[in-house]
Amino acid sequence: LNAIVSGDFDTYKYLCVDDITCFESETGGHLVEGIDFHKFYFDLPESKDSLVPKVKTNVTMSGVHARKLGDTAYVISYVRLNQSFPDGVPTTTQCCETRVWEKKERGWKNVHVHRS
Repeated sequence: LNAIVSGDFDTYKYLCVDDITCFESETGGHLVEGIDFHKFYFDLPESKDSLVPKVKTNVTMSGVHARKLGDTAYVISYVRLNQSFPDGVPTTTQCCETRVWEKKERGWKNVHVHRS
């Protein structure tokens, strides 16, 4: 999450598989596959509508629930709280996220995201 809010695509890409799948509000209810979908948002110019905030943002995971699936996978669910100070106004937004992590040869990788 820190890679997302800091706009660090290299770290985000390292933590994810290239064929990561996701359901997010930006997908319009469609299952999207591939890291390029996410890269688009990292590359957006600074704006209030950017999914990758250009202002300092604090991220808190609330109500974290982890479920181990054998020795090679975890499902992590939480409420993501984003605190920022755009235009001098303290703002907190939230969303629910579930991330599936799979143990790969090169370590743990995020293979799926569901955000609402």
